[in-house]
Amino acid sequence: MKVAGTSAPPETAPTASRPGLRELKKQRTRDLLLRSALELF
Repeated sequence: MKVAGTSAPPETAPTASRPGLRELKKQRTRDLLLRSALELF
């Protein structure tokens, strides 16, 4: 697995201490779902 900072833009790093973390998590899970779906096809 990659480190969180490698694939994500530097802007998203400080959001860990902000309320936007939940939104970021949603985005990441969606990205993971898309990636796994692409691997299947």
